[in-house]
Amino acid sequence: MQTDKTRVGNKGFTLLELLVVLTLLGILTLAAVPRFNAAADYIELRKDAGEIARQLRLARHRAIATMQANQVRFYPDLQRYRVYQPVQKTYSLSSGVRFVYVSFPKDTRGWIICQFSPLGVPTAGGTAALENRRGQRLYVVVNPVTGRVRISPTPPAE
Repeated sequence: MQTDKTRVGNKGFTLLELLVVLTLLGILTLAAVPRFNAAADYIELRKDAGEIARQLRLARHRAIATMQANQVRFYPDLQRYRVYQPVQKTYSLSSGVRFVYVSFPKDTRGWIICQFSPLGVPTAGGTAALENRRGQRLYVVVNPVTGRVRISPTPPAE
């Protein structure tokens, strides 16, 4: 009587095959990490620029709604800015993001401010230039005539 031997197929991977695949995945991951870091840095820069633009727009809208001047004060050396209505609140830039320059005028006390009149018109236009640790820049620009606030990847024309 002859017994039927079932053949067991190759159901697994050898240790060498697993090591090769893991090595390839490691190399691909190392190549992709700098791109993810660059994207994360740009996202932080964009987030900070967006928050500054948002606060400037809110200051303009509050000035119109309350018929009282409203302002945002900048402290570029401290990487902060402060909003004054309805309550004072200070915002700090994210780690790795800094003010390159802020071109809003100084008031009589020497503070750098962007102030909106009750009509929503700024006392003067200006720009807050932000830069991340990779040298990427964004500009938050306030139009001196209309008070429009925008974010731009290029500096405004002088």
